[in-house]
Formats: sequence, C-alpha cells, structure tokens
Amino acid sequence: MEATTNAALSLVFLTLAFVAVFLMFKIWGYPKKEGRSTAPRSLVLIHRLIGACYLILYVAMMWQMVPRLFEYQIEFPARTVAHLMLGVSIGLILIVKLSILRVFKHFGGALPYLGAALLWCTTMVVSLSAPFASRSLSGAGQSREVPRQATRTWSA
Repeated sequence: MEATTNAALSLVFLTLAFVAVFLMFKIWGYPKKEGRSTAPRSLVLIHRLIGACYLILYVAMMWQMVPRLFEYQIEFPARTVAHLMLGVSIGLILIVKLSILRVFKHFGGALPYLGAALLWCTTMVVSLSAPFASRSLSGAGQSREVPRQATRTWSA
C-alpha cells in the first residue's frame, strides 16, 4: 500500500477507536438488571460492528506491514521500534479482550480498561507515524537543493 493509503487507514483506525471507546463508556453507564445491561440493543450492536471493523482494519494493516519488517538491512530506528511494540500491544490486548468476551466472561469487568488501553495504544501508534507520513506526502520531508559553496583552491 502507498503512504497515502496507510495514512488514511491509520486515521480511520484512530477514529474507530475513539468512537468505540466513547460508545462503550455510554453503554457501561446503563444500569445492569439480572447481570445484563439495560443499554439499548442498537448501541451494543453498533459498538460490536465498530469493534469488528477495528479488528479487520488491524489485521489488514498488519498483513501488509509485517513483511516490510524483513526489508530492513540494519537494526530498526527508535520510532519504528516504538511503532512495532505498540502495534504488537494492540494485537495482544485484542486477543485478551476477545478471550474474555468468548470464554472468560467472569473477567467482564476488565473490558472497559482494555478498551481504554486499546484507545491509548492506537493514539500513540498513529501519532508516531501520521505526522511523518503527512510531511512526506506534502513534500516537506524531501531534501531541498542546497546551493553549491565556492571551493577554495590552493595555489603554490
């Protein structure tokens, strides 16, 4: 994918994270009756749809970014290491969150914290890459031609 596509997808990824978390906060504000939320079913379904889109987008971006790791000939720059670690953290948090939703339902009280952690990691990973991607797209990151300096010749 091109840098333009990656930048657009990262902004969509961040937007999905924000909407999902704030919708989650709204849903968790409703009282529970007999262990079930009294939140409107439509809000819960929208939250699930946004979460599924977030997961699909994460997998799609990882699918195209992981092979690029093997193109490096030397060790990674610090920004790349931070980006990589936050990306892996998002994946691990998603696995834990899905495990709680499907298998370990007794840990359900941790879901808002995991959602907030996903938002934090997503914000950090996008803020590490989006400014540099937008700068390179605008051409500001390209080197400008520097005027030649006069060379001094030594005469004998």
